Amino acid sequence: MDGDGGGIVIHPNESQVIVSQAFFAAWDCDPLAGFVNPLTQRAFVDPTSDRESEASAFYSGAAAVRHSPTSARIALGTNRVWLTDDLGVAHPNTWNVLPYPGGPLINPRPGGGHLPADRNIGVPGGAPLPVVSGGKGPLGEVVTMKWVSSTTLLVLFTNGLVRWTEDPVTHQWTSRLLVAPSNVTLTPPVADAPDPAVSMLSDVAPVPGTDDFYLATTGTLTNAADTCLYFHDASSRFFATSLRTQLPALDPAYAVVVDPVEVSEVYVGTVTGVWKGVRGAGPPAPGAVWPHTWETDINGLPQVAVQDLNIWVDPDGSADSPRLLRAATQSRGVWERDLRAAPDPKRTYLRVHARDDRRRLPTPMKNPRVKPGRPDVVPFASRDIMIRPRANPATAPRWPLSPGASISMGNAPAYQLWTFQTAFRWLYPSVHLDGQWPATFSALLELHRSTAPALGPVEPKINKALWDAVVGGTHLDIAGAVTSNASDPLAVYRPPWQTPLAMDAVATEIDLLENVIPPKIVNDVFHVFNEPSTVDVLIHHRDTEPVPAGDAFAMLLWRSGPSQSALLATDVSPIPAYVNEVLGGGPAPPAPAVWNRAETPGGSPKLPLPVPLDARLPRAVPIDVDLSSPAVPVNHFVLFLAVAGSSVDPCGEAPVGLPAVPKPADLVRGWPYAALRLVKVTARP
Repeated sequence: MDGDGGGIVIHPNESQVIVSQAFFAAWDCDPLAGFVNPLTQRAFVDPTSDRESEASAFYSGAAAVRHSPTSARIALGTNRVWLTDDLGVAHPNTWNVLPYPGGPLINPRPGGGHLPADRNIGVPGGAPLPVVSGGKGPLGEVVTMKWVSSTTLLVLFTNGLVRWTEDPVTHQWTSRLLVAPSNVTLTPPVADAPDPAVSMLSDVAPVPGTDDFYLATTGTLTNAADTCLYFHDASSRFFATSLRTQLPALDPAYAVVVDPVEVSEVYVGTVTGVWKGVRGAGPPAPGAVWPHTWETDINGLPQVAVQDLNIWVDPDGSADSPRLLRAATQSRGVWERDLRAAPDPKRTYLRVHARDDRRRLPTPMKNPRVKPGRPDVVPFASRDIMIRPRANPATAPRWPLSPGASISMGNAPAYQLWTFQTAFRWLYPSVHLDGQWPATFSALLELHRSTAPALGPVEPKINKALWDAVVGGTHLDIAGAVTSNASDPLAVYRPPWQTPLAMDAVATEIDLLENVIPPKIVNDVFHVFNEPSTVDVLIHHRDTEPVPAGDAFAMLLWRSGPSQSALLATDVSPIPAYVNEVLGGGPAPPAPAVWNRAETPGGSPKLPLPVPLDARLPRAVPIDVDLSSPAVPVNHFVLFLAVAGSSVDPCGEAPVGLPAVPKPADLVRGWPYAALRLVKVTARP
């Protein structure tokens, strides 16, 4: 997507369609086919210099809701609200503005026009509209919005709050102004409405099944303005909830969400974390506080500002699905916990595929980033199992082309370039090992070639002389210093995440994603070479407490054969019992029939993770496996089955939903500790 990252919304019926904001009114879509920007009403046109774009918030929230089994409504804001009902259905989609104070939907910018007479259409604040604040209108720009239902939308502006409602028969829209600056009259009146000039309005959250809602604010330096207000529609009144008084110091609220199942429970994101409130009976007397019981809901969150909150509920209504509270923190990532399970169960696990969080068993296999109805993802390509060449102390990979050829930016094969980078980065630590060729890489090649005439002309290319000098001539001593001593091991294929300051570092998830390049991937099957290799098994752990070094572990079983389908049809019914026997102590049992296994130097199939493991940072156990002939003939397939656990979750949960004769895919989908990777072994050129 383009530029910065502002609001974002996922199409409720077509999950592969994502609408997102770069900044101001630069809204884009992925996939782009059929999408037009509401201001330009064309694709691939940047509207940020447009007057209405300049009247928009730099970042603002959008909202989506399912309108029917085949359609959805997506709303986004400038200084007015734009609505599309046909994104993903019509090509191009159409945009209209919600009218103010009421009437039918209207498109005030057909063809992308911007006539002065149409600029105030849908801009709330009264009629005639005074053009103030740079033409934004009295309420300013849209901050965020939330659907109450597919026909009712709450829209939060910088200086106000409007509720729009559609008549399901006439399709006419009406609006009600619920919060406004002091120079705009609320008709009908609303009691105890917050003053936007005193306290910034930050978020709004409807209470399911009602017209009530919560409004989050930044409060004031004193306790005069609450940070969370409850609007009771029947009373047409705002009530303080006393959240502001829970802390002696200023603790602005930035986000609010109501539990869609336990609708009396509200969660508020503040500068110091998340607060949970339970709403008491009401309404109280006018002007009184609506009773709420507040408590901190940190539960392992870092002590930083929480910018957004969301609660995910299974749209299909599955009774055994989790109900996930998610908190987007300031520069510390997105965190989640299951509201259905208190406390959230401790879990050490491997993933079947990239989107598997092991909260639902058997693991769902749909890919939300492709059009519904497309084939499932495969169960044998877990990215928690990665294979890379093992560093050979003495033998370097040969120059892959003819002696007179060269590799340049325009023709660089990713794997060959990555191979070169694994050695070159010890000379120039700024080299990124991703098989890409940026301009900075060209500059480093020219710099290095200028140091020795034997390397050929000073140009941004890799020739045989440079390859042999770098790949075949860069050695490392035990401390990671570069040497020319041929008795020291070669640098090529040393783990890309290790440095002279961390020669024993193990991989993180981003290390494996960005810094391990296979020679080829065909139909989700890694192609690797018949040579000694290293398998990295990436272990995840979900708990508020980290697992100490050595307490998390992996086991690795593997078998080879000429047929991919035969390997994937292996009977794996003995595997859980074998794992439990290994973990039970005593002499290690033999590997299950037809399987090979990796072992520690002491002969244990339980391979410990040498570093601590926490929820924030998955870490990998490196395991050496020899894929050389004759143990693995060229062009045979190898199926890796990894199992992971820890002292707090020692693979104790029984597999779910296994048939009488389970295949590998059945086991990994139903058992959170197991994952698969299928590879094909080919000859190194």
